[in-house]
Amino acid sequence: LEDSSVEAPQFETVRFLFRSEGGVRASMVQTGEAHIGQFLDATQCAQLAANDGTDCLTAPSVETLFIRFDTPSPVLGDHRIRQAVLHALDVPSIISEIMGGTATQASQIVGPASNGFDPSIEPVTYDPAAARALIDEARADGVPVDSTELFINVRLAALPRIEEIAQVAQAMLVEVGLNASVKIQEASIYNPEYGQKPGPDRNYITIHPIGNDFMDAVTTFQTYATCARGTSGICDEDLDAMIGTAGTLVGEERTAALQAISAYIQDQAYMGFIGHLDLAYGVDDAIEWD
Repeated sequence: LEDSSVEAPQFETVRFLFRSEGGVRASMVQTGEAHIGQFLDATQCAQLAANDGTDCLTAPSVETLFIRFDTPSPVLGDHRIRQAVLHALDVPSIISEIMGGTATQASQIVGPASNGFDPSIEPVTYDPAAARALIDEARADGVPVDSTELFINVRLAALPRIEEIAQVAQAMLVEVGLNASVKIQEASIYNPEYGQKPGPDRNYITIHPIGNDFMDAVTTFQTYATCARGTSGICDEDLDAMIGTAGTLVGEERTAALQAISAYIQDQAYMGFIGHLDLAYGVDDAIEWD
């Protein structure tokens, strides 16, 4: 350091782990092999908080666990089926029982910290009877509900207990009459597929965390809700026009336009939402970190 009045750091490198499996991250903080470990589940967080020499810090984040539908699918392309999927998922129980309460149920793809968040939009309610009625109606109209296998698709270790979330979601969909399976993929397989625009044969219901680091919803909408982007399961020219216009606006007009997009996405059931995530970090007491 050129400024001699600044105290030299204690470490040459702060070792920060976030890509390995959660249990590995927690144990390496506990043994001193890492100073900070990210994306810990509630159990791992409690263990580090109780351990001498380590702590666990939690805070709200810009991450949202959302559901991406492959809308070119002959089944998921039907608005009633997408609505049924959302009514079939007991999201409050998923958050409390599987995620350990480390999220706030979401109604839109960005959280309260983002420009464009609309506090008036309510989450879709858990209503399996409504889900069954919608599926029966679509089946009667010729939607190939029974012969088309849908896949709850997640990336291995993308989030603590994401595999269990997928398995519970699949069971809930089967319960209301959908032909659903689970597909858990390694990153080397999942990531290339995640960036490919879906065709009519993929039939994925992908559950994945995404961030909104710019604190403005337009970049998130451009990435996950436009015809041009491979990461989007949607292609709706009206929605494209809404997103394009919102990106040219400023101030209150921009906020209102972004909120209208979230309302439109919910009305069309183009996406689903689990929760805005609190993230847990295991921290070595030897360093000060906020």
